[in-house]
Amino acid sequence: MNTPHNPTGVVLSKEELQELANLATKHNLIVVSDEMYEKIIADETPHYSIASFPGMAERTITINGFSKAYAMTGWRVGYLHAPTAYYPAIFRVHQFNTACTPGFAQQAALTLLKDGERAVTEMKESFQRRRVLLQSALEKATNLTVMEATGAIYLFVLVQHNDSNIRDFALRLLDETGVACVPGTAFGSAGEGYLRLSYATFEEDLLEAAKRLVAYVG
Repeated sequence: MNTPHNPTGVVLSKEELQELANLATKHNLIVVSDEMYEKIIADETPHYSIASFPGMAERTITINGFSKAYAMTGWRVGYLHAPTAYYPAIFRVHQFNTACTPGFAQQAALTLLKDGERAVTEMKESFQRRRVLLQSALEKATNLTVMEATGAIYLFVLVQHNDSNIRDFALRLLDETGVACVPGTAFGSAGEGYLRLSYATFEEDLLEAAKRLVAYVG
């Protein structure tokens, strides 16, 4: 599971997570919880880790990292927390897939842990402005429906179009307008009809992209 969610930007509520926790404990399931965007949440929306729910600490593997919250995407510094019994198997997989994290990336991560919260707060405020700006611009089009989102750095947008599928539409949009979006089907068949738009860029670029997309779909 993934919350805040990529590609939709949705943040699961405490009640929704409790239902998942109930399901996991009832059927003795292991939960892998991707919480990479936990610090990137707008509108004071709370983030809950499912590992904190009763009965879940002993069955949850929590994955997180520095890529999103601290803008270190290319430096690949991540971490996980899991029950002790899971570590031997996790280590066997890890040691043959991942080399040692470079020293400079470790130093950067340490610096951010010590003195990075102000930058995170500023970035959250910036992302919130961009999200509202982009959503407002897209809502001008009758053929676009924006899914309500308060987390991560994406909007998931339902598009009314005449192509055979959303991937064909996304390729045509790129070719004819220069606007690059990820088709929703890149994340599974349930994403048919949707585009994922990232707002992790300059506000003027977002407005220009939205202007072109709105004009294109009508």
